[in-house]
Amino acid sequence: HHTAEDFDLGEGDTIEVMRQQIGGAF
Repeated sequence: HHTAEDFDLGEGDTIEVMRQQIGGAF
């Protein structure tokens, strides 16, 4: 589980962050 500040960690983490922020739309 990562925050918006952790977007630079990698694609996998970025996708997980997006899923949390968007509400699991993906």
